[in-house]
Amino acid sequence: MRIIGHRPQAWFLAEDEGRLFLDINCNSGIVGFSLLTQLTAAERAAWTKGGDGFLDTLADQMQNAGPRIVATRGAGEPWSARLNETVKAWLAAQRAALADPPSAS
Repeated sequence: MRIIGHRPQAWFLAEDEGRLFLDINCNSGIVGFSLLTQLTAAERAAWTKGGDGFLDTLADQMQNAGPRIVATRGAGEPWSARLNETVKAWLAAQRAALADPPSAS
């Protein structure tokens, strides 16, 4: 699994063996939760055409649906655990790149 897209404080897009997963940072009133969902074929096609703007809209739609969407679109714990490890590694690499920028030649 690898991170292929990111909108700070909103979502991560991950790819795993051709499958795309969107991890959305959701807030519904006082409740905050993460929703990891596998993109459908139609959503994947819309992302190919609309890019990150489509993912912003999709994330907003899913967030507005509230916590009940986890039951219908959630990818499940094995995928969530795998994504969490991938995000941690990706964030560490991002921090390392900022701390040690490549030298100009």
